[in-house]
Amino acid sequence: MRRIIAKILIIIMLVNILPLLKFQDFKSYAGTVIDYRTVPKPNDVIEQPSAGMRIIIHHQDGSPDDILNATLNAYPQGYAKVGDTISVRDISDLSTQGTDIKKWDFQYVTPSGREVARIISGSQYGTIDNITLGEAGNYEFYLAVMDDVESNEEDYEWWQNWSSNGVQKAVKTLADGNEYWCYFVSIEIIVEKEESPPPQEGDINPYLKLTPKPSSIEEGT
Repeated sequence: MRRIIAKILIIIMLVNILPLLKFQDFKSYAGTVIDYRTVPKPNDVIEQPSAGMRIIIHHQDGSPDDILNATLNAYPQGYAKVGDTISVRDISDLSTQGTDIKKWDFQYVTPSGREVARIISGSQYGTIDNITLGEAGNYEFYLAVMDDVESNEEDYEWWQNWSSNGVQKAVKTLADGNEYWCYFVSIEIIVEKEESPPPQEGDINPYLKLTPKPSSIEEGT
């Protein structure tokens, strides 16, 4: 009888608690990652910004700069040498209601696997970072942007107007506490080692191992 009463009490508690949970809470509790592109926007937000990233490769050998633009779903690739530097700039498009880019979510991964990720204050057409390419291998750069459009709807107080274009995605926890697949424009730069110039005539090759000249042997000894 006690067990039956205990089970009834548990059922009553669950019935009282479950109505307090929102639909998003069920998703989060169940471990579901929501696709940000499928989330209904507030009625007072017309559209989202479109992330755009430009990387300018400055070659230390004096050759002309290379310019790579990642907009919409483009995925450009570039080439550089170890020691070259890059400038990362914003070329995003604002939403219809937006007046400026408010935040950049800028991330990159080095050839050795070091990950750099930060959300920083942004501005349209601003310079995001200047980086020296110090390793040989593939660098991957990612950018998502948020403009200054906010919602006045009661159920969307958490809304942040992030971009959703790009071919790369990652799981992020947004302001409502749920996990989302969020999208980034991306650029890949393949960095090669600087080749050593061939030795000139008369130069001593430091890698050449010289065989000592045998000492003279006199006849009859």
